[in-house]
Amino acid sequence: MRSPLYIKEYGPWDRFMAVPRKAKKILPKVVEQEVNKQAQSLADQIRNTITSGGAGGPSLKPATKDKKGHGIKLLDSHELANSVEAQSISVGGEGLVGIPKGKGHKGGLPIDKLAAIHEFGTARIEARPFIGPTVKKFVPKLQKKVVDAWENGIKKVF
Repeated sequence: MRSPLYIKEYGPWDRFMAVPRKAKKILPKVVEQEVNKQAQSLADQIRNTITSGGAGGPSLKPATKDKKGHGIKLLDSHELANSVEAQSISVGGEGLVGIPKGKGHKGGLPIDKLAAIHEFGTARIEARPFIGPTVKKFVPKLQKKVVDAWENGIKKVF
């Protein structure tokens, strides 16, 4: 009777060992490219949330609408929307999307601080979130695209 475990000591080892080498070469690049693409897409969606007036929170007060000349929340000079950036990190296939520290804003308040005030509110200012709701809405779709790209990369390996 033959053992259920059969060990073959000869065969096409070079071809067999080429699979993990090829995977190690291809998959990180595929994932990094897709994460970068999806991080850019999320940044675009956040910018769109700002410029289309899709931020959460209360509507603008009539006096504020009169002063601004429109009723779109968070939209004064496009400075906040233009400050949204995306960057992928090659290690671990992660992406960062947000507003980097240190960018200026009219009145001297850094744009990242202004963004935090709008996103979370203060004791006197109601929150008008634009990042959190956009992330919640779009990230599951973007994650699926990264997984699909990874699966397509696996197909390239074989």
